[in-house]
Amino acid sequence: MSEITWQDSIESFVSKASSSSPPPGGGSVAALVAVLGTAMTSMVGNESLK
Repeated sequence: MSEITWQDSIESFVSKASSSSPPPGGGSVAALVAVLGTAMTSMVGNESLK
């Protein structure tokens, strides 16, 4: 079983998520999507304040 850490690249994460091995599960994929969405929301907020 491979372990995914925050130091892994997005490419590595997607590769592991699309492989036939069980990890990462749907929860970790959903968490990544949520983090990316939060980052984009923060970016828009920061740009709006300028």
